[in-house]
Amino acid sequence: MMMDRLAIHGGTPTFQGTWPKWPIWGEEELDNVRTVLDSPFWGGTTHGPMLQQIAERFASYCDCKYGVPMANGTVTLELSLRAFEIGEGDEVIVPPYTFVAVPMAVLNVGATPVFADISRETLCLNPDAVIQAITPQTKAIIVVHTAGQPADMPRILEIARKHSLRVIEDCAQSHGAILNGKKVGCFGDCGSYSFQQFKNMTSGEGGMVVTDNAELAELLDFGLSKFGRVRGGQWYDHHRLATNATLTEIQAAILMAQFDRLEEQTGRRAKAGKRLLESLAQIPGIRTYPWGPGTDRHGYHLFVFAYDAGQFGGMSRADFVAALNAELGLKDLAAELYPRTLYRTSMFNLDKKSVAGAPGMTFRVQECPNAEEASHCAVMIHQRALLAKNGAIDAIVESVEKIRRYAAGR
Repeated sequence: MMMDRLAIHGGTPTFQGTWPKWPIWGEEELDNVRTVLDSPFWGGTTHGPMLQQIAERFASYCDCKYGVPMANGTVTLELSLRAFEIGEGDEVIVPPYTFVAVPMAVLNVGATPVFADISRETLCLNPDAVIQAITPQTKAIIVVHTAGQPADMPRILEIARKHSLRVIEDCAQSHGAILNGKKVGCFGDCGSYSFQQFKNMTSGEGGMVVTDNAELAELLDFGLSKFGRVRGGQWYDHHRLATNATLTEIQAAILMAQFDRLEEQTGRRAKAGKRLLESLAQIPGIRTYPWGPGTDRHGYHLFVFAYDAGQFGGMSRADFVAALNAELGLKDLAAELYPRTLYRTSMFNLDKKSVAGAPGMTFRVQECPNAEEASHCAVMIHQRALLAKNGAIDAIVESVEKIRRYAAGR
């Protein structure tokens, strides 16, 4: 039927409205940046007022006592590992279905990443796989709250305590996510947040470590990220090998305005995400990922679902994504989520267990059937779609149904 002709083939797109731009910004950002430009504090090592305010406000929002702003959400992971004195000869358990920054941080401190499988239901680290991955060399676990879905922190913390392991929460995709009444990032030894351009709260680049550990916060803030200094010390007195990984005062000014919108936007995303979750679950060939046990609010940096090509007439995932974007009128609103597991990317040589660009370094891989499955079927929709109005959620559902009708009738 002509009404079912796909937009990618010249038909009328399902969605006729407009999608929210991203990043979202306004006069608040401009006013804050002007305030910084008129001040003597532009950089990060001087601890300007904007940096102090965003550290305090965001840490409190995350139910933590301390926040340490940094240059990005990769160095937050790396310096957290260094703070725990993790390095050569140590192993760190990580998921294989996430962004490459996670194992890179482990390798950059000289440690060995150990890839353990994810849960099929949440796409986060599977506690049972974590248990199987532990050896006498294991020193830490990096838990990623994938797409905004909180991981099973109670079980992971129980395992960590039993084996005396550090737990770092990677919250790069989970701003505002709530588990058992508390924000993610406050469960482990520390939480690592990212403010990269596409994150739900952004300053273009940036990151923050949140923690309840005063000694850790002090080490990260004055020591490891600011040239090995100590609070109250002379500016040219350096107490340890460190680096410069600070956020700037200008970025903090942007984050102050972004932060003021975060809670309202997170609530809207959660409401829209739950509605989309329930609607897509009714379509044959679409498997959704329900909120995990204890999850009070999903962070929804991404809305993710599993696509079964067999229920769509054999249409490939790539063709499905292209057709969905055409129906929604925006070429990059949907995409394949992590089309391969990390250990199958060019950086890792599975046969030799070697790492490109890191002579002598290695990695370990547990059996990861759930991660392998996800790499072949998961589809993501960008978080800004969940901020749209005017029937946008209905249009996503109608678009998927339209594509399925077309595929079934080919």
